[in-house]
Amino acid sequence: MKVIRLFLPALVLTLAASALAHERTWAPWEIEPTVLFRTEFVSGGAGVCFYGGDRHSPAQLVLMPDVSMLSIDVEWWKLRFGVSATEVFLYGASILPLRAGFTIIDRPHNYAGRLFGKTPEVYAQFKAHWAVWYDPPPYVNGVCAEVVAAIDRYGVGLSASAGVAGYWSSYSAGDAGQFSLRPYVGIHVRLGTLCAGF
Repeated sequence: MKVIRLFLPALVLTLAASALAHERTWAPWEIEPTVLFRTEFVSGGAGVCFYGGDRHSPAQLVLMPDVSMLSIDVEWWKLRFGVSATEVFLYGASILPLRAGFTIIDRPHNYAGRLFGKTPEVYAQFKAHWAVWYDPPPYVNGVCAEVVAAIDRYGVGLSASAGVAGYWSSYSAGDAGQFSLRPYVGIHVRLGTLCAGF
């Protein structure tokens, strides 16, 4: 009886330590996905963009907050493609912005069956906001090329990005505007992100 009383706590502690070591999951560790599907409920953050100044305005740093909603991304080997339902900027919105990119570094980690998180991942991507509504005279983000460093797990993610954004600038309602490239850095918090691997 004494042996059982001593053995039982040791067994419980061993199983608990094993579960903690495997981060409380029964996920099969041998899964190595070649295709990843990621859905994301909302991503919000801001970028800081540098405007070099011209005849209309002096050089300045501009804070550009944005929120994207209902995103879907597919990653096949290292290639990435994605679309969001909408992305809302400080002065307007983009419907169905498109993304295409390439994964540079990643470490997929399955935490529950086929659900994965990445800690970390680094990727390069090109984004196009091809249907933009805005109220002049803002700066409107048309396209951007960026490098993103991100981590995510258990439905929450954090990403930091740096790149070059192409902006249409308009100074009055009747002004056709002009296109210019601006360097920027940004940070985003992503909520409701689930990544399934196959």
